[in-house]
Amino acid sequence: MDQMFVTNPHKEEAIRYPGKLLLFGEYIIIKGGSALAMPLDLYSGQWRWAAPETSREELQQQLPLWAAQLMQWQRTGDLLAPLDLQRFNEELEQGLYFQSSIPRGYGTGSSGALCAALLGRFGQKHEKQLAVLKQQLAQLEGFFHGSSSGIDPLVCYTQQPLLLVPSGDLQPCRLPEALPAATLFLIDTGIARQTEPLVQHFLQCCQDPTFEQHGVAPLILLNEQAIAAFLAGDTTALLETITGISRLQLQYFGPMILEEFRGIWERGLEEGSTYSLKLCGAGGGGFILGLSTDWDATQRELSQYQLIPIIN
Repeated sequence: MDQMFVTNPHKEEAIRYPGKLLLFGEYIIIKGGSALAMPLDLYSGQWRWAAPETSREELQQQLPLWAAQLMQWQRTGDLLAPLDLQRFNEELEQGLYFQSSIPRGYGTGSSGALCAALLGRFGQKHEKQLAVLKQQLAQLEGFFHGSSSGIDPLVCYTQQPLLLVPSGDLQPCRLPEALPAATLFLIDTGIARQTEPLVQHFLQCCQDPTFEQHGVAPLILLNEQAIAAFLAGDTTALLETITGISRLQLQYFGPMILEEFRGIWERGLEEGSTYSLKLCGAGGGGFILGLSTDWDATQRELSQYQLIPIIN
């Protein structure tokens, strides 16, 4: 059943919209698997006003082109979201821009937060149905990527974790505040990446029955188990499933794992290791997601990398 919630009617530019992180469901969401995404408060964006002496073109970047496309959709009756585009254009003329700390090319919702902010500031109706919001936001974000599932901007807009189940339903959920004797963390690769070529590679691999049978099918099962264990705060089961996901991804998702991180990925699978790693989103750069059972030891072992604890 579609979930209902009340959006914040406050529209001032001071509202911050967080980034987004896909914890589970990378790639197999395309094959009907579940996915779990959460707001990433470490990064955010908000509307700001440009100082008179600054270059608006540099600050606004694609915003005027985006506004023009939205106006075209509105004129033809194709725009799904009820937006006050006249005010949007007027405020762009006055120097409105979107200031964001969300890294691009990381799969952390840089365009999703912008779309959420547009709907939050210029939306003329406070839509309560997640399915409708998802469609509206997917169209808004499609300008930047050609197509969009709408999940990224929806997480940024609602600012709550969302679980996408195989039926297609979206369910707000509560994440554990802590994991017993474990830490969920990110490794910043420092490398931006492009999602589309990686997704195309995955889809080509899916044409191979062996890849489907031995790579995708067990990954879908492990992903379901990992989400259930994570939401229940079951560290033992979570470590077991993430380790299983890590092995499968090392074997079948080679191009998504950066060569310079393959060594620590393999060490994480060795007996006695204090951590396991998995892809975070598309891979190929951005963040890598890890689970540690001894945070101090993991920090020492991976001291040459930037580690960011999410839940501990």
